[in-house]
Amino acid sequence: MFTIIQSHRTENLVDQLLVQYQSKSQPVFEPFIVIVPSMVLGDWLDKTIASRAGISTLVRTKFWGQYQWTLMQDVLTRHNAYLLGQNPEATTLNVPEVAVLSPTVMQWRLFGYLTYYQESIIKDEKHPVNPLLASLIDEPQAGVEQDNVRQDKSQQDARIWQLSNDLARVFNRYLTHREDWLALWSHNKPLNVNELIADKDALSLRFDKYARGTPEWLVEHYVELEVAQRFLWSHLFADVHQHRVVLEEVFWQALKSNKAGEQSQLPKVLRIFTIQQLPQTELDFLQRLSQYMNITLLHYNPSKLFWADIVDKSWLQRQQIINPESVFLRDYGHSLLSRLGKQSRDAFAMLANLSGNEQYDDALVEWQDNFDDTLSIGSNHGFAAEYIDDASSAQNSPSLLRRLQNDVLMLDEQSTQQATAAKVSQEMSKQIELGFDQELHQTPWYEDEALENKRFEKDRFWAMSAQDNSLSIHSCHSLQRQLEVLRIMIGRWLNKPIKPGEKKRHISDIVVLLPDVERHHALIGSIFVNGKGQDGLTLPAKVTGVVDADIRQLWEAIIGFYKLLGSHSARFEAAEVLDWLMLPPLFESFGLTHEQMSRGCDLLVEAGFIRGFDELHLKQTLDSNDFDYRFSFAQALDRLTLGLVMPEASLSDCLYSLSQDDWPINALPEMTLPLPQVSLNDALIVEALCRIYTGLVARRDDHTQKMKAEDWLDQIEIQVIHRYFGDVDQTRTMRAIYNAMNGFKSSLRANRHYRQYASGDIDNREVEQRLAGVEQLPLKLSFMLDSIENELESQQVSAEPTGVITFGRFGALRNVPFELVVMLNMNLSEFPGHDRDNRYDLMKATNARRGDRVSEDDDNGAFLDALLCARSACWIFYNGQSLTDTHEHLPANPVSELLQFLQGEVQWQVNSLETLPENIDPTTESLKRYLPKLIKQWLLTEHPALPFHESLFETAIEDADISNHTSKPNQNADISIQNNIPVDMTDELDAILNKAIRKTKLAQKKQFPPAPLWQAVFDTLKGRVSSEHPQLVGLPTKGQYESIAQILGQGLGQMGQVDNQTFSALIEMLALDNTADASDSSDMNEALIKTLFDTIFNIGEIDVEGLLVYQVRHPAKAFLRTQKVHVVQGEEALSQQEPLFLDSLTTYQIKDHLINELTNNATNKNSDGKAKQDSQILMYQKIMPAGVARQTTLPNQQKKLQQQCLEFKEQLIANGFDESSILNEGGGSSTTALQLLTPTAEHPVQIELKNILSSTDNESSNQTNIEGIETLLKLLPKIIKIKGSVPILAPISIIQAGVPYAQQSPKQWLNILPNSASPRHLLKFWLSHLYWQVARRTTTEQTVLDDGVSIWRFNKPNSQVKKYDKVMAFKLSPIVYEDAAAELIKWAIFAKLSGQVPITLLPEYALSYLDKCLKSEESENGSYWPKRADFSDWLRPSYHTDTIYDTCSQHAIWQYVLRDQDAFKALSAALTTLAKPLYEPMFAALDSLDG
Repeated sequence: MFTIIQSHRTENLVDQLLVQYQSKSQPVFEPFIVIVPSMVLGDWLDKTIASRAGISTLVRTKFWGQYQWTLMQDVLTRHNAYLLGQNPEATTLNVPEVAVLSPTVMQWRLFGYLTYYQESIIKDEKHPVNPLLASLIDEPQAGVEQDNVRQDKSQQDARIWQLSNDLARVFNRYLTHREDWLALWSHNKPLNVNELIADKDALSLRFDKYARGTPEWLVEHYVELEVAQRFLWSHLFADVHQHRVVLEEVFWQALKSNKAGEQSQLPKVLRIFTIQQLPQTELDFLQRLSQYMNITLLHYNPSKLFWADIVDKSWLQRQQIINPESVFLRDYGHSLLSRLGKQSRDAFAMLANLSGNEQYDDALVEWQDNFDDTLSIGSNHGFAAEYIDDASSAQNSPSLLRRLQNDVLMLDEQSTQQATAAKVSQEMSKQIELGFDQELHQTPWYEDEALENKRFEKDRFWAMSAQDNSLSIHSCHSLQRQLEVLRIMIGRWLNKPIKPGEKKRHISDIVVLLPDVERHHALIGSIFVNGKGQDGLTLPAKVTGVVDADIRQLWEAIIGFYKLLGSHSARFEAAEVLDWLMLPPLFESFGLTHEQMSRGCDLLVEAGFIRGFDELHLKQTLDSNDFDYRFSFAQALDRLTLGLVMPEASLSDCLYSLSQDDWPINALPEMTLPLPQVSLNDALIVEALCRIYTGLVARRDDHTQKMKAEDWLDQIEIQVIHRYFGDVDQTRTMRAIYNAMNGFKSSLRANRHYRQYASGDIDNREVEQRLAGVEQLPLKLSFMLDSIENELESQQVSAEPTGVITFGRFGALRNVPFELVVMLNMNLSEFPGHDRDNRYDLMKATNARRGDRVSEDDDNGAFLDALLCARSACWIFYNGQSLTDTHEHLPANPVSELLQFLQGEVQWQVNSLETLPENIDPTTESLKRYLPKLIKQWLLTEHPALPFHESLFETAIEDADISNHTSKPNQNADISIQNNIPVDMTDELDAILNKAIRKTKLAQKKQFPPAPLWQAVFDTLKGRVSSEHPQLVGLPTKGQYESIAQILGQGLGQMGQVDNQTFSALIEMLALDNTADASDSSDMNEALIKTLFDTIFNIGEIDVEGLLVYQVRHPAKAFLRTQKVHVVQGEEALSQQEPLFLDSLTTYQIKDHLINELTNNATNKNSDGKAKQDSQILMYQKIMPAGVARQTTLPNQQKKLQQQCLEFKEQLIANGFDESSILNEGGGSSTTALQLLTPTAEHPVQIELKNILSSTDNESSNQTNIEGIETLLKLLPKIIKIKGSVPILAPISIIQAGVPYAQQSPKQWLNILPNSASPRHLLKFWLSHLYWQVARRTTTEQTVLDDGVSIWRFNKPNSQVKKYDKVMAFKLSPIVYEDAAAELIKWAIFAKLSGQVPITLLPEYALSYLDKCLKSEESENGSYWPKRADFSDWLRPSYHTDTIYDTCSQHAIWQYVLRDQDAFKALSAALTTLAKPLYEPMFAALDSLDG
């Protein structure tokens, strides 16, 4: 007997199962067998029965496919024993020990056949399989290199492997859904493809007379495909399939005759717990089996009414338009059920067909219903409506989700739609009432007395709870944001007060479903962390249905030894190698911690590792003349090892062997520089990396070889697993990998079993004889690794409730009830999934049959089941917004259809008649058109991209806030015209409703407040905006700039003064408290003087070439540094390519190295040997470009430097310098240019400020100036210490102690620099020259004799200042000691000031401004005033480059300083006041040596 127990709740079906489990008729020790459709449902069922019955040791959940063969074997065993008893020589049949028709086994059999017979198939164009195979095989071409031939052969093998996979999946699909085709093919009978295609085209034309038929070329393709598949099936699988057919016939004959009591081998009852999709062949088998035993099918049915013949309503509406003759199709049922439940509908229809069908005349089918009582919420067929009589009834009313599930149960649509409209109307009316004078409201709107005067139908309004979040949709910007929002919502849901009678909520009641959970596994783990998260919530979660992370990481660590060098095109890039090294199973197996391996990766990068394993590996991709292997893994490891064992070595031969035979004589021999960062503590790290290198070397050529499968498996186990992962050999994770390897081995060995079913045909016998040795077929390593990985994934496809928050894939947890169901990433591009395009599938050419499985229907059914199996709430998330555009992104089609369904044709349920203004039409018709939009806004919540966005913290909606949210006037005008409503009335009503819905959404948002962490971030940012910014953007005013200029003075060596007005301006600019009496110029506040001293006049120590140069050449950077503000710039990604050319920075580094080398060797007697060694070291450093350019770069740069030296020497001679003066009184040969570089040494000096300032103004008789100088002396320190570099005489090379430097100083300072003559470098030149004059205490007599001249030659000119745009060599004449010291003091004061106040003065624009002023004076045009056109580089970046330099106001540094202020005005104010006091002495002193 066939009993079908159906229910819309899985819990009810479990109750029925428990009744049978606990019944007296169930034997105590007999296993309780339950057939389940998935491992997930089986695990859930075991745990549920155990929790409710107290024990479930006898419950056994099995798959039908496996259990079917077990039943058959039990019956045939008894039958065979009976036959052998009657006749010992009788022929018996048994169930195969191995599933020889499984997809994996069939794939290997197909691959073996196509490989063995590849040549004969390709040669014979009439061979049935030729069209399939010929397109995958490339014809051999003459003159092709052997390596390329091997690579093409490997690609062809991969294509044949993929073809075998596609055909195996197609045959497996036929076994389930088209067994009648296989029966024909087993007897080599053709399938009439033309007729099948014609039937499909005829059906399409029946419902769409404009439909196009199948094109001829596609018909031909399907005909060829049928011939090829028939041939392969008849030659490879027909014998096994016929054995299956005969086996089943004998099974039924044995049961029917029952001569040996075969029926007693069947269990008394076969219980099947829910079915998701039911092929017709399986249903026929069960129906026939029910004649001999009781079969109970516990069927999940979402509706209690008959719905097997409902159709998709959207399709039906289209048919009624394009094909009016199809009016016989009935329009009834539920829209969501008809659209999303096609798979369940087909299963229900096939079950319903068991009753009263001619095919099943002998079938006895009993139907039992176990549906819950429906909600007493009425329907649209006359019922007693339930009203909201008080607040308590509103709270106890069913939720929107519960109503939706009930309507699906009753096939009623209007109830949910009207309830949704009622809730929205209720919320809107409440907000509208609160928006007007509440004193006019004497009675609540929901009381009966108030309702009597309102226009709505009472029988269409039902109660809704006040805060209904049972069904909601959320739009976010990314999956990360979805997970962040979800954490907050789950925390609130778990802690929400429960109603009387409700069970306590637990995290195990929550399931989160995603279309592709494995791809986002890592992101989920980073948001739902173990322990307490950043938001303060502890929400443990587990991702199921995917390969365990530990197993995945261990497998990746193992195959890394093969795959990193596993192809001819493998680049072995640093990014992928370092990721592999950081896998925990790998570094732990070598005895390292995470910190140690991270240190090892940093050392490899520091040693220069970018790409390539070693020189042998790089030869595959490098030019034949390129022998540069500095950036390879082996070279980097060489540097690490040498740095550990010989850290003081200069150069060493490579520690790894080089192929000397292939190394040309003219190539640079590879050498190794020790890495200085390596210490003895890194010994374990270097040892582990060396062992890893050895393992990679041993496996580097495996991808080029072919071996038997068992040999590969043995090699993987012995050579890799046992050698490097022996410590985890007996762990759970390694056992899973062993199981996958054994599963692969079993699939391969299963081909042996085909022999026993082979027919006596000579052709088949030959094929069978060759295919029996498939396991001996030489295989590529890539096939092995991919197959093992597939086996590994197939073992982990289950998903089960975990006891914590469960993350799973859609469809994996089908029909399992949860209190809270969450759907994430419901994007249009992600869901529903589509069938993998398989052009070998003949089912596409024919009409679909009931029971056919389609991925889209699977996912749609899973969505509907998830919606119906949620007991408390269902939340749906999708990416409706983007970080890169402002467009609205649509959700997945099922979500759109759910929204569309809830926006159905319903009426406004509550009318705020008494609260609307008099000029607004209060009728429901005028409000009806707004309902769909309002319902969508009520259901859909848009979340901002950041968790601390200000919209999350708003507490009220102001009238002004809705101005940007109202409808456009033209849209309102269209609506008003259609409804004959004045436009102004429409606008006002639209504004009222927009404000009401925003208040409603605000009330919803308050239920899920942001975490305290984000509240703190928001408060911090808000406080910073209000308090800190005004302090940071205060640029000096024009008057304050003039006060600064007065302090600095005018002219070379002329210090300024500090009067009372200047003093007040400084106090105001620095925001100090002014407590001094402005009328008393002689009595200044001592506290303010001390404050000013600490702020800008504390110049007791001056570092000329360090801090001073840094601060004055870019004052904005100095200011931000003092304020401890760090402007974040974009980080550079890890380089994936060796440096193939010289960039500006690399060129500077090489030239600077060469110049320093020349300078150091100028005083070294053994300079030739040392220079050669230094040049060699430079050749092996990372700054040298890779490839052929490596050997040419250094000679070229040396040649250019020598040319510069020669030109410099000629310039000096042309300007009056003789040979002896160039040689710095040191003698020596004049044939070399090394003496053009004057050696330098650091030398500190100390000066008394009083002597300096007194001497600079000793000629002044102005009493005011004298008082100003005295005030300045009070503010400045008495003693100033200055340090910097000074030139020294070449033969001595050091500054002799006890001898004044003035006696050791050379007469000129000659220098060659690697950089351009930019204003910044000229400023450094000026400051260095000033300090030299101070250190040597230059006298007036020396200035007359030109003793103390500095001549610096730069690499190239700079065009930023017109006066110097062609100058490379600059000369600065001697300056009197006191004047030079005064100038240094000016710059020191300016440097301190720039750290306190943002000053917009840069040397580039200051010198350009002075140049333009000079030209204006020479042309007698009067004074020059800055123009915007003259400083365009300051206002906007250059059109020729994408880089924004820090000399442009658009740079992040200046944007932070300037904010919204006018950039040109800020620059102009600084130029017109400070350029002359600071830069005019330098501008006047700089002289060109180029003539």
